[in-house]
Amino acid sequence: TGQWIWNTAGVHSHWFGSGCTVPGEEDKGPRVVLIPDSDVTRQDNWRAAGMAGTATNIASVDDVFVPAARTILVDDLAEGRYPKRRYSHLSYFNRPWIMWINTLSAPPLLGIARGAMDCFMQTLSTRGAITHTAWPKAAEAPLVHHQLANAQYHLEAAEMFMSRATAMQRAALERPPSIRERTQARAYIGHIASLSKACVNQLFEASSSSQVVLSADIQRYFRDISVLHQHASIQPNTGDEAYGR
Repeated sequence: TGQWIWNTAGVHSHWFGSGCTVPGEEDKGPRVVLIPDSDVTRQDNWRAAGMAGTATNIASVDDVFVPAARTILVDDLAEGRYPKRRYSHLSYFNRPWIMWINTLSAPPLLGIARGAMDCFMQTLSTRGAITHTAWPKAAEAPLVHHQLANAQYHLEAAEMFMSRATAMQRAALERPPSIRERTQARAYIGHIASLSKACVNQLFEASSSSQVVLSADIQRYFRDISVLHQHASIQPNTGDEAYGR
């Protein structure tokens, strides 16, 4: 029995993964338990400035039995210590979960940045004069050229860090990852987030004031990347601190 906030993508799932402490096991730390969606009540309370489609609602469960086979200690999950199961012989399914999820969080950030770039390029050719300037078309203004170049630099740098993170995961597939590699995975996701956000922010700044209305696509990318960048497992400050130490 309990209630959990930040249940991201819960309405799109068949299972609910929640954290809890089992009475008598307090010294072992929390467990993650899997509960069928049919036993979960979800509130429709997600009202946020961005990432509206994630439906990160409050979820609650009332007096539901969970068998031990559908639970795992958080420490075991973090270290990649899993019970024997059907796919135990495949290294792909034995990675430390936290390091793995850090890498899996990067593609949505890159996707937002790439989407914003595509959106900006599609609208740029249709834009007319820049208000209070002598430029008859925005696409001809040197300032816009510089802004577009900076945004593209940020996007390409984010893609390079994504490639490094992927290569690091592959290198550690057949062996336990080192502490440095785990720290790098967390730091890289934060840096990818910052670079992706910088790309989108630059494109939004380079867009006309007409793009602030809710029907404009570029403002949605701007709001989504701003909200996702705040995620506790993504924001760069924590990762930067650990990487620097």
